[in-house]
Amino acid sequence: MKRTVLFYLLFIISCYNIQLSAQTSVSQDYLKSFNSQLYFEENLGQYNDSILFQTHMLNRQIRFLEFGPSYAEVRELDRDPSPNNPEQRKFENYSWLGEREAEHEALVWNTHFANTSNLMRVQGEKPFPGTFNYFRGGANGTNATGVRRYAELWYRNIYDQVDLRYYGTESHAIKYDFVLKVGADVADIELQFSGIESFEIDEEGKLIVHTSWGDVIDAAPYSYQMGYEGEMPVAVVYRKIDDSRLGFEIVGDYDENKTLVLDPLTLSWATYFHSSSSDDYVMAVDMDADENVYIAGYTKSTTFPVTPGSYENIYGGGIDCYIAKLTAGGTTPVYATYLGGSDWEMAYGLRINAAREVFVAGFGASTDFPTTASALQTASEGGGVDGFIARLSVDGDALIYSTYMGGSDRDYIYDLEVNAGSEAYVTGYTYSSDYPTTIGSYSPSYSGNGDAMITRLSADGSSLVFSTLYGGINYDIGNSISLGASDEVYIAGNTASVNLPLSTLNIQDTLNYDPGLTIEDAFFAKLSEDGSSLEYATYLGGSDSDGAYGMDVSAAGEVFIAGTTYSGNFPTSAAALQNNSSPNLGSGDVFVAKIDVVNNEVDYATYVAGSDIDFVKSLVINSYGEAHIMGATRSDNWPTTAGAAGHSDQYDLFISVLNADGSSLIDSDLYGGSYNDYPRASGSMRYINEQLILAATTHSPDIPLTGVTYQSNKTNGLADSPWIGSVTIDITLPVELNAFDIAWNQENESVSMEWLAYEAEVGGIGEYVIERRLAGQNWQVIGNRKLQSVDEIVSLYQYQDEDAINYRGKELVYRVKYQGAGGSVSYSLSKSLVIPDRSFKDFHLYPNPVNDILSLEIETENEQAVIGLILYDFMGRVVMMKRLSGGSSTRLKQNFDVSHLGPGIYHMQVWDDQGKQIVENIIKN
Repeated sequence: MKRTVLFYLLFIISCYNIQLSAQTSVSQDYLKSFNSQLYFEENLGQYNDSILFQTHMLNRQIRFLEFGPSYAEVRELDRDPSPNNPEQRKFENYSWLGEREAEHEALVWNTHFANTSNLMRVQGEKPFPGTFNYFRGGANGTNATGVRRYAELWYRNIYDQVDLRYYGTESHAIKYDFVLKVGADVADIELQFSGIESFEIDEEGKLIVHTSWGDVIDAAPYSYQMGYEGEMPVAVVYRKIDDSRLGFEIVGDYDENKTLVLDPLTLSWATYFHSSSSDDYVMAVDMDADENVYIAGYTKSTTFPVTPGSYENIYGGGIDCYIAKLTAGGTTPVYATYLGGSDWEMAYGLRINAAREVFVAGFGASTDFPTTASALQTASEGGGVDGFIARLSVDGDALIYSTYMGGSDRDYIYDLEVNAGSEAYVTGYTYSSDYPTTIGSYSPSYSGNGDAMITRLSADGSSLVFSTLYGGINYDIGNSISLGASDEVYIAGNTASVNLPLSTLNIQDTLNYDPGLTIEDAFFAKLSEDGSSLEYATYLGGSDSDGAYGMDVSAAGEVFIAGTTYSGNFPTSAAALQNNSSPNLGSGDVFVAKIDVVNNEVDYATYVAGSDIDFVKSLVINSYGEAHIMGATRSDNWPTTAGAAGHSDQYDLFISVLNADGSSLIDSDLYGGSYNDYPRASGSMRYINEQLILAATTHSPDIPLTGVTYQSNKTNGLADSPWIGSVTIDITLPVELNAFDIAWNQENESVSMEWLAYEAEVGGIGEYVIERRLAGQNWQVIGNRKLQSVDEIVSLYQYQDEDAINYRGKELVYRVKYQGAGGSVSYSLSKSLVIPDRSFKDFHLYPNPVNDILSLEIETENEQAVIGLILYDFMGRVVMMKRLSGGSSTRLKQNFDVSHLGPGIYHMQVWDDQGKQIVENIIKN
């Protein structure tokens, strides 16, 4: 069994501090009102009295109690709750119309911090702007006003010299850090579980928590420190104290001056999505801005989980395509529909546009495939197999268009892209000499024995923008398609043609093969935006079979290709992760290459391989030029990074991330169960919002899942089943850019930035460029800092954005770009903050806690500002009201007699004549 997470442990050491961290995925729906930042809401009476703070994640609530968090998960009840589990509670609701609503059940389990310090206190830090009010009616109604939400929650002094910090990440995750100061003892930390069945630490060091809803599995706590020489592992293990208590132990040496990081690739969520008994396959996946997930594939089942009101919820016969939309986190289908005729169809490509309409493409044999009246081809042209392209409505209940795409012989569509104008692009291959092409396209005529095709369809599906063939005298297959910044078209695939059309500049100008071996090489080609000219094309391969299956293109036009090779002499680069002398090459290996088509250079080409069969289906890149590949391996020694799950059996999924120059693996992990697990098409993986969205087909009933998913049990035996998941990626950057941080400087009313500069690269002095953008807009350069000397080792660099004050109330995003003297470029992670929307330049309230006299000191921008003040008690009642005037000064000072107030928590609301306001809590001893 592999890793699945409800929470996920990291282990970090920083500046003489040791930190233990954890991470869990959070739904975008709960975050978009707060600039995609997690919040911890204080309890001022709106929750049960035992709750100090609360946050939400998907259909999970996390309540922070005095001695630890309580997790509550809710799901719709489709069976009676277990009579043997008192923590699994059933409840029913009835609507005001008298109709019975769906029944639900809840699972509650707790983590209790045992033997904590008497000095422990729980507090929110870094408050978000504004406050929230809860008004509850009825005789026993309780109002809660002035409720604050915080970016961080701290259990201070939880143990001697130990703090515990909870916070959110940019990828909508929640983390926690145990911060061990000088003199702290990691053995003091004890986590006591309740509401679970049991827990264990397996032979691989993984933590397995058994609950009545399944197992929660955390990988063994792997950690490493970054130094000038790279990663330095430090051994950390779980420690089972007794049947309910867990601790940690550092068993290796470490340098207390350096940061220790644990396993940055995390399975956020995963779910099955299949019918009760049939083979079902998933081929492609995509995600929208709200993190709803879309999948497409095909099924033989009459009971596939289609939804009422969808376009087609009745099985057509043979094999039908399906398209499904799930809510963020994979918990609930929004819709699911069949799409097919009475014979068979297979969906291979899926994309959504900005309007959340779905485009799907593939091929099939039905002569009654559903088409629309104004489509390009409303009927099959014959040949037994036809391509198709369809566009579905936002709700999945109607076809905007649907068309055949083919000629009089066999036609196969393998991948799909969509541009900003909702025009669909497809590639694959055709045996039809009359495949529809356009005049003026690069190659409107058939070359023979199967040509690749590139077709661009109008947004309404009624006409061709352009359509061209591409090939030589033998077969040529397009497996993957990508678009450039100006809609240039790139395809990658495999070819057996010795006369494949190539560009004048190329990196390999002949088909590379030995007589007697299979004649096949990978290729990729770039066409102009209008499809009229071939701008670049090349072979890529060794003397045996090679094929390209995944491709992505950077904003600068760099082409990244992943494929499968059987060649022992695939042309690798000098600094490759694995070259052709590596010992682990097997009978089928993965290759990854990065090609600079502008300068006609191979930036890198490398094997990624174990000693058995390995294959790849999908490749995507991030904005830092790091290639992410997804495939399957049967190798027990597939290259993984430390802390990764081990190979289970047969074919396991792999997700591996290469650094920008292809010389090392940033992350590499395996996901699989006891049977075969594998992706099937180029569209099996997408990189969106700093996370990978995955779609694979599995035979395993024990492939990793998370605790709350749409479908947690595989009910079709060992038949094929779609598995959809999300992997959160923490991007690994140069050390100095990892240290980039920003904060609002209240005193200077500017944004302060700082980062570390390490020794300059050999051959010159690099430069840091500071970039800023308004959320949702383009980056702008606002400053730069040069390294001071080539022998500078470590220096703290700072920058002040004094212009930020002009963006009150708006979210600004910052990053630092490092431009090396040798031409290298790397970026920090983007950091964002909301510029405070108020005219108070400075605000001091002291002492707090207070006894008799409360002092208020305010500095404003306006000498004539009129300041209003209201003090509320815990029940929201006004207990004091004041009106202050600065006269001729921008600084106001005043003392208030609060001796008449009883002990408790009070809320002070302060505002100026512009309506800008702040709220502070006051504690009266």
